[in-house]
Amino acid sequence: ESQGLQDIVVDFLSPLLTPSALLWPEIALHIQKQGLSLPERSLRQYHLALESQGLVILTGRSGTGKSWLTHAYAKAKQAAYLLVPVSPHWMGPEDLLGYYNAVSERFMPTVVSDFIASAATAWHKAQTEQTTAQAYHLVLDEMNLAPTEQYFAPLLSLLEVRRRKEPAFYQRLGARDLEIPPNLYCIGTVNREHPQAAFSERIADRAFVIALTPPTPPLAYFFTGTAKEVLGSFWPALERCFYVSYRTLEDLQTYLNQAAIYQVPAQEALDEALAQKVFHRPPDNLSMETIFQLQEALPDGFTLSQQALQNHLHHTPFTPGL
Repeated sequence: ESQGLQDIVVDFLSPLLTPSALLWPEIALHIQKQGLSLPERSLRQYHLALESQGLVILTGRSGTGKSWLTHAYAKAKQAAYLLVPVSPHWMGPEDLLGYYNAVSERFMPTVVSDFIASAATAWHKAQTEQTTAQAYHLVLDEMNLAPTEQYFAPLLSLLEVRRRKEPAFYQRLGARDLEIPPNLYCIGTVNREHPQAAFSERIADRAFVIALTPPTPPLAYFFTGTAKEVLGSFWPALERCFYVSYRTLEDLQTYLNQAAIYQVPAQEALDEALAQKVFHRPPDNLSMETIFQLQEALPDGFTLSQQALQNHLHHTPFTPGL
């Protein structure tokens, strides 16, 4: 059965009584204050795409800040927000918008359909009061894990109907038809690691698609002392082999901080963290030359890291410590 919106919408929804009237520079500043490290141009692209069209898709590698951007922007704009992780088993619109239960003889809504219904209620209330309706941001996280042409098709069609300034309703057996109001914005995130679920031309034609490639901050932003010095000695060689996201750097920093509490030597902890977080993944550049160069650049004592890199040369999986 449907959960209450208070259980599924982030905590900043309840205090928001009026929509934001912030100008773009203020919105960008609000986002940056939340700690999100993205070029201002990327932030502006997202802002303009949402202002222009009700469907935006953010693409990029894992850890680039796609989901974080959707949350930070909604918070800056004082929009209601719902993030829904898309499941690979989704096969039809019933998974997204609900279904009719023939046994109980009633319609079974989802958190998504409840969220859309709340958006419609807010829209009509604002129309009655002659005010600006609060925006509702629906985010489908990793939306290409399931066949979008199947589960997303009805909503995609209704967004196109709404674009023509016509009433857009999703017909439901056993429940009132679900209105797709003008204050509903649909955003999808897509990890490039899942190319097997690419978008059709129909979806690509109806959405703004923005590729996020955030700059990697300097090591000094995350590390100090021995860790910064040791990482700096082989960082260029590492980046030639492996993709390192902002999230990965944060996780390495956290691991080193925890290790320091237990008085684990910084170099030993760094070896463990890199083997577990970076070197266990398939390299972006699998050439033997670049891996050899990284092995030569690693300091003495990085046994777990060396083992992981050696296993890549033999194309065998490596699990540190097992």
